[in-house]
Amino acid sequence: MTVPHLTTSSAQTPDDVSAEDQRPKGADAEQLRLGAAGIVIVALTAGAFWLSYAHLTDRFRMKRLARELCAAMMRIRLGGGGRGHQMTRWQLLQGDVLVGELSEYGCDQPFFLARFTPGPGWESVRPSFEALATYRGPDPDGLRFVALAKPLQDLGLTLAPVDGQQTPLQLFKDCMVRIYGAEARLRY
Repeated sequence: MTVPHLTTSSAQTPDDVSAEDQRPKGADAEQLRLGAAGIVIVALTAGAFWLSYAHLTDRFRMKRLARELCAAMMRIRLGGGGRGHQMTRWQLLQGDVLVGELSEYGCDQPFFLARFTPGPGWESVRPSFEALATYRGPDPDGLRFVALAKPLQDLGLTLAPVDGQQTPLQLFKDCMVRIYGAEARLRY
């Protein structure tokens, strides 16, 4: 006996099995679904890994680019490739009182590195800067940082460039300064 096939004009023998008869039943169907789900999970995991790897590669490239830009900026600030021109020097002021002086010498993105020289007003603000220097570790809501930075912000400290070519910056509004002994980190 022959059964006509819908896509071809040839006849099938009784030994041929139709597509409907090939569908697994019961436990076989469950195994097939689990296998298909496993393949999908492996494919998604591989895709996620590939994307995260590509993202990490981009981040490393960006970090390298940031370092190269920082180095180029330092060359420009040094006066065309480092021919001895001094980088920006800042005065840290509380009103008219000199708290200290910062002399930029390098870069660790996003911060400029500076040497700090205390001035006559340093002793009155030193405990607040030392407290901020101890800030480390997780602070998900930022409350610890605010508790340490708010007293410094309330002091009304400003950074004024020694050469006067830039406008003064207000601490924790226009810039951020962290002082660690004779070293400082400046972001503006």
